[in-house]
Amino acid sequence: MATEVRFEGVKLGYVSEVISNATFEAVGPCLFVVLGPNGSGKTTILKSMIKVVKPICGRILIDGRNITEISIGELPDIISYAPADFDDQMWMSALNIIMSAKMNGRWIKKGEALYAMKEMGIDDLAYAKFAELSTGQKRLVVLARAFASKAQIVLLDEPTSGLDMRNKSIVKRHIMKMSKRCTVIAATHDMELARDSDRIIALVGGKAIGAGDPREVLTKVMIKRIYGL
Repeated sequence: MATEVRFEGVKLGYVSEVISNATFEAVGPCLFVVLGPNGSGKTTILKSMIKVVKPICGRILIDGRNITEISIGELPDIISYAPADFDDQMWMSALNIIMSAKMNGRWIKKGEALYAMKEMGIDDLAYAKFAELSTGQKRLVVLARAFASKAQIVLLDEPTSGLDMRNKSIVKRHIMKMSKRCTVIAATHDMELARDSDRIIALVGGKAIGAGDPREVLTKVMIKRIYGL
């Protein structure tokens, strides 16, 4: 399904401004990467799409519809969000974490959740307590939850952080697979993932310093501007 996400002159902030005048579009199916160092505003952009952070000005549109018109109850059927940080829910198993997501207006069924875990290679963790898993295992569970939802838009915050080489390869393979059927927006430091994306926006200090085809944006000069390397 082709789903378009468009930011038009969006300013975001908490106590002070974090993002100034963000203007970009991600037209799915695609992998759109938000690249930047810590504190550049990557997570804030994702959170604005799940209505945790409200725009100070500007518009966020999903298929031409202002996000302010989308109710909190409707949002999970459109957008799935895999955060970088996790709430340790001691009483929930990894399987129940995945089954807590919605798909097409209903909760994910046990068989669908188990299938997603098997695809990610973590079906052996189904009945383990989420809080007792390693950071890398938790990330795989949260990603499996996003994948299982089959949402139109999937938001991934640092999806490869804390993963070893094997699990990072698994996650990247699933991200690329998912980007063929929906709009995947990933906030990341991962240059390899950024280079494999369809389009990127590079942020520094809350401002976009480059956007477009990663082959054109990710020059040596641009990488130095982003990371000071």
